[in-house]
Amino acid sequence: MIDKIKNNLTALIATVGLIGTIGTGFVKYGEIMNKIESVEPSKIEAEFKTQNKTILEQNTTIEKQLTLIKINEKEIELLKAQIKELKIRASNPLAN
Repeated sequence: MIDKIKNNLTALIATVGLIGTIGTGFVKYGEIMNKIESVEPSKIEAEFKTQNKTILEQNTTIEKQLTLIKINEKEIELLKAQIKELKIRASNPLAN
């Protein structure tokens, strides 16, 4: 008789533990779903618009910098040509 009580008590404790585990799983599932629902699509869209605006500004800045680099390269070419011309004039004694 005591063995039957022990077996029943063990089965009861196992059942309660199983129900508790399943209940905890449902609670966690509910918490996760609440977090997912709290992220509104409008917040996500606003963040994307902000990021797009920042990227567009950076692209504009990069394009301006590239233009300035090209201008500087042409100026350097011109200055090198002028220096070369001055060296040629300075080396010619009859040019004075």
